[in-house]
Amino acid sequence: MTAPLLTSPIEVLVVGDAALAESLSVHSRHITSVDNWLDALGELAHRTAECIVGSLDPMGGRSETIAAALRELAPQARLLLVVDPALEPAAIAAVEAGFDDYLVEPLRPGELWYAIHHIPEKPAREPSPAEDLPPEEPQPQRIPALQSAPAGDWQTGDDEAKLIERLMHPRGDLAELALGVLRRRTGRADLQFANRTQPIDRPTVPVQRNGQLLGWLYVDGEAAGSAALTAHADWLGHWLALELQINSLHRMALRDELTGLWNRRYFDRFFAAVLRRAQRDRFRVTLLLFDIDDFKIYNDRYGHPAGDEVLTETARLIQQQVRKHDVVARIGGDEFAVIFWDAEAPRRQNSEHPHQVSQVARRFQKAICEHNFPKLADHAPGTLTISGGLAAFPWDGRTAEELIAIADRMLLHSKKQGKNVIALGPGALRAHNGEADDDHPAS
Repeated sequence: MTAPLLTSPIEVLVVGDAALAESLSVHSRHITSVDNWLDALGELAHRTAECIVGSLDPMGGRSETIAAALRELAPQARLLLVVDPALEPAAIAAVEAGFDDYLVEPLRPGELWYAIHHIPEKPAREPSPAEDLPPEEPQPQRIPALQSAPAGDWQTGDDEAKLIERLMHPRGDLAELALGVLRRRTGRADLQFANRTQPIDRPTVPVQRNGQLLGWLYVDGEAAGSAALTAHADWLGHWLALELQINSLHRMALRDELTGLWNRRYFDRFFAAVLRRAQRDRFRVTLLLFDIDDFKIYNDRYGHPAGDEVLTETARLIQQQVRKHDVVARIGGDEFAVIFWDAEAPRRQNSEHPHQVSQVARRFQKAICEHNFPKLADHAPGTLTISGGLAAFPWDGRTAEELIAIADRMLLHSKKQGKNVIALGPGALRAHNGEADDDHPAS
């Protein structure tokens, strides 16, 4: 197969087709090969890929689940399938489920390479393989296949689809779900798993991956050295290690690296979700947007390390003032947001919620003003201030966009008032003063 000369090779992950990976490696060093789609998810938990191309064979009819998982882990990647003509209906279904395109074998010279690079037309002349092949080109990197459960092929049932879905939407019970799969496949209801924090006083087989102990697997009355039990532990270790990788990826994707607060992506998701729930369950939500007054001056005068200290200490101080379930996010350089929400509906008319939130905001103002920031020496206490704006649901707005607009307008109003001010939106002010009716979107 020939390919165009390209100055910027892209990272390609090939799934379930070693021959395809080998043919592509003739033209690029940037090819990684794995044996199945589960291993592909594992790879994406710690590396990037600009194109993922694979076969339908190891997919087991779970194209929708796999496409959703790939989009979650590699939203920028192009997803391609290479299929036998007899499988074209399944390939069409996979595209409808989320894959970008498919190619039918046998492939024309250069066809896959153009598809990977999303080039619609072939150039007038293609180079020969000799022009494009450096003599030292390595073979594609091979990643060991995930060992299937000893009592069943992971590709043949719906169990792994459920496990993949749980990986993408973690609830902390993947080990229990995977253990249930093993019990059904082995017929051993007494198969048990203990995590590494639980003391075990019976023969066990360690569940581990890459030298990391994840827990122990055991069966009452069965020898710890059983070959079957060891194989089950190895299978379970693959899943638990993958869960750790993906959970870490989720944290990196949703947390601000400097402050450890939630980032803008998480803020947008959570705010929209909590407003939907508030409308349904009739409880209060208040948004505080704030930033640090004259932050650029501190950054320029004392240097970026001092600026970083101001941001991290600001994050710590605001977290000390809010309730555990309230959401604090860094949404810009020195811009922060706090979502105050009540887990229960108000028990009486004109809830105290907006009044309480404004008190929290003012306590936070005081804490910032009085705090000693070491890198600002003796210039911080009494000088560093914040300005903010409050918007309350449902009085100031019933959507995230409406509430953010009001809170941002109040923040600008605070700046114009001379800074070090927390301004309340019109609806929040009425509620704060006890003048608002107990109106609500659900009423």
